[in-house]
Amino acid sequence: MDEHVKQDWSRFYASLHTTVPSPFAASVAMELTERNEVIDIGCGNGRDSMFFAGLGHRVLGLDLAGTAVVNNRAVVRKRGLDGIAFEEVDLGLPGRIERILARFRSGDGFLAAPLAVYGRFFFHAITEDEEDVVLAALACQLPADARCFFEFRTDKDRSLRKRFGTHYRRFISLDRFVAKAEETRSLGCVYRIEGRGMAKYKEEDPFVGRVYLRRI
Repeated sequence: MDEHVKQDWSRFYASLHTTVPSPFAASVAMELTERNEVIDIGCGNGRDSMFFAGLGHRVLGLDLAGTAVVNNRAVVRKRGLDGIAFEEVDLGLPGRIERILARFRSGDGFLAAPLAVYGRFFFHAITEDEEDVVLAALACQLPADARCFFEFRTDKDRSLRKRFGTHYRRFISLDRFVAKAEETRSLGCVYRIEGRGMAKYKEEDPFVGRVYLRRI
């Protein structure tokens, strides 16, 4: 990712702190009916990662913002949460997700529990080329039946008001995203929805898409 974008997110998460889980995390938690290994890509301030850990899942939160990772580790220590770790990594670079998944395979990760990859507001914060890198890596490296849960701003959100208007963001066609995932022939869409009212924040009510994928 562009260094200026990385610095922007680092500054943003240096001052934004909350432990309240997002509505998306609450909905995904209903799908995780047994203990899972959860990889939270683009974890930001870690609120959803910590929420999943509090439910008994083992969680790895990944983000390119170093300040977010440092802050999240401090909060975890203060709260005494177990089974959770945070790492600074640019997932848009080739080979990064492959290394993370390979490390899981070499330990007790995939053997211990089912795997879930979670990403809230991650894909619209990276470029389309980086999106392609991430989807290709997941399609190739995830074990069979692993699940992915993603939420992102869709193209219908382009003209709506933004509370944080300075960030880099894309507006993604839900149809195109699902088609791209299914074109890998390894990721199948099991649920999709698009609309408003699912990610309200103060006066902002964005148009978002939610997609659940399963590794075939």
